[in-house]
Amino acid sequence: PLDDMIFKGVVIWDSCGWSIDSMGDGRPEIGLIDGTILEIIGHKYENPELLKG
Repeated sequence: PLDDMIFKGVVIWDSCGWSIDSMGDGRPEIGLIDGTILEIIGHKYENPELLKG
């Protein structure tokens, strides 16, 4: 389930950290405060604005 969440949606950076807006409506549902998830995204995507599921 975690992999499905990580690789779908728009990744947003704000003052609270990374988050995923899975619906694309500007309201992120999944927070990415956890360092492990940040590490996965950082290594897999050089330009992480848009993730392709």
